Amino acid sequence: MAGKMFKIDKDSEWKVDPPKHTKTNAYPLVNPKTAPGCTFEFHITEISPGGVAGDDVHPGEDHLFYCLSGRAWGKIEGEEFLVEPGCALWVPQGCVHSFDVIGGEVFRIGVWFSPPRNIWG
Repeated sequence: MAGKMFKIDKDSEWKVDPPKHTKTNAYPLVNPKTAPGCTFEFHITEISPGGVAGDDVHPGEDHLFYCLSGRAWGKIEGEEFLVEPGCALWVPQGCVHSFDVIGGEVFRIGVWFSPPRNIWG
């Protein structure tokens, strides 16, 4: 199987303020559309200071976040966690979750969905 390399730069496709997010850029890198047959999704998401990823739930997908930079309060089903570089936060399918960025640095996270959502056609 031929591999693909993904790089985020000025020409990368991205989405500003995905649903339930403010001050957010999301870079959907690996998914069934970009890598046919893929059984997960991988994104880099950047939430600027003062930004929020509001209450969200994915009924059929597990979610994993890995913090690359910045800090935020992550909330899963009402329980709060400080998320900072090196932290991973797993959100089981069906659980309500959110992030509130704290401090003046961009909160940059690697984001996985498994299985991938049905949005990729």
